Amino acid sequence: RTQTNQKWGTQQPLVIRDKEFGAVRIRAFGIYSFHLSDAKTFHTKISGPMATYRVADRDGQLRNSIIGWLTDTIAESGVPFLDMAANQVELGKKVAEHIRPIFSEMGLALDSFVVENLSLPEELQKVLDARIGMNMIGNMQQYTQYQVANSIPIAAANEGGGAAGIGAGLGAGMGMANAMMGAMQGMNQPQAPP
Repeated sequence: RTQTNQKWGTQQPLVIRDKEFGAVRIRAFGIYSFHLSDAKTFHTKISGPMATYRVADRDGQLRNSIIGWLTDTIAESGVPFLDMAANQVELGKKVAEHIRPIFSEMGLALDSFVVENLSLPEELQKVLDARIGMNMIGNMQQYTQYQVANSIPIAAANEGGGAAGIGAGLGAGMGMANAMMGAMQGMNQPQAPP
């Protein structure tokens, strides 16, 4: 019968070369299902004289084969991580193409293969989030003004800062106000035709 909901995943991040980010480490996990398709081949090559052979006995080798081909498929594709993460179904199909013959050699048939998640380790995810945020911001001057505005209450509430903290907060606030006024004046001036 079909062995469903078999889990696979990277124990260690895979290091791949990415067009946009350079070398990155990614993690991946998902599920697959398979069934025994050729009992004679399976007995000859895998189970041998064992009276009982459980799915878990083969689990490690199948999972390692999947991870190996996943790494090769990602490397061969040359697809940037962001595009790959957005097309996990297509990635799953490509990996399945590579691992079907490996399963067949063991007397098994791969029924389904799903990439459920591709992710970066936490520290790289933070860098990606910052980069996405910067792309969403678009205008660095406006972003700087926003950051200054957010830091004023923190500086003013800083214990031990006393009058110096208040003075710094007022100074930063005045600087921010001047910058905002300058930006608003720039937006109100008519643009010269190209």
